[in-house]
Amino acid sequence: MQNKVKELFLQEQKNSENIFTTGFIDLDNYIKNLKKGSLITIGARPAMGKTEFMLSIVNNLLLNNKKVIYFNLDLAPDYFINRLIANKTNLPIGDIFKRNFDLNTILYDLDFYENKSLEIENNYSLTIGDLEKKLNNSDSEIVIVDYIQLIKITNPEIDIIQELKRIAIEKNIIIVILSQISRRVEHRNDKYPLLADLKTFDSLEELSDIVLMIYRDSYYNLDSNIMPYSQIIIRKNLFGECSYINLNYNNGHFSDIEPFEFKEEGDDTNEKNI
Repeated sequence: MQNKVKELFLQEQKNSENIFTTGFIDLDNYIKNLKKGSLITIGARPAMGKTEFMLSIVNNLLLNNKKVIYFNLDLAPDYFINRLIANKTNLPIGDIFKRNFDLNTILYDLDFYENKSLEIENNYSLTIGDLEKKLNNSDSEIVIVDYIQLIKITNPEIDIIQELKRIAIEKNIIIVILSQISRRVEHRNDKYPLLADLKTFDSLEELSDIVLMIYRDSYYNLDSNIMPYSQIIIRKNLFGECSYINLNYNNGHFSDIEPFEFKEEGDDTNEKNI
């Protein structure tokens, strides 16, 4: 009798590729086994940097010639483009808005998008049906929804998260959902976000393969001695361990802290329990 299990497993190993790299070295070490058909949720309170963090990932995916479609449900089109360019050039977003830069110095960064596969869908009344119809005519490998609470619900009996999970599996793609989290975080002494804080959709916690949450202590503590770090907390990870990653947060942009060190399982040195 043919061993279908062995055949499928070996084929999966043969076809295995790291198709989703964030560009943040420590984080990629934890989620490098992510597979197609997965759902990723990035959750945070407003002003923590969800979109900025996602734009960093988008630019890294494009660097690796991945095909990305970004459903922008929140920002005006020109504002979104300014944010994308600010991220790529590492300029403060205020400088971009004020045109406080030498255009000649950023032409190389602008040329980066030549021949890159990035579709930007500015749709402020997007339904799950609209999204699926668009994907039927797209060859994108990575789909981003920014942010999930702004998807228009036309049928309250349909679980939008379950539909996105189905689409990810059927189309063999990765879908990244940006999500607001509950304001009840603000009323706790410990303001680190938890899975239970994911807002509006209970199934986000259940159906997401990976849940990343963003926390910046400097947002809550204006003491000038607070280090300008941001923490990316891996609250759920079906492909590896849960942990947290410290990133620099300067000029409104995220970057790796050097030197970095990948923490093996059981190494909880200087880690906050999650």
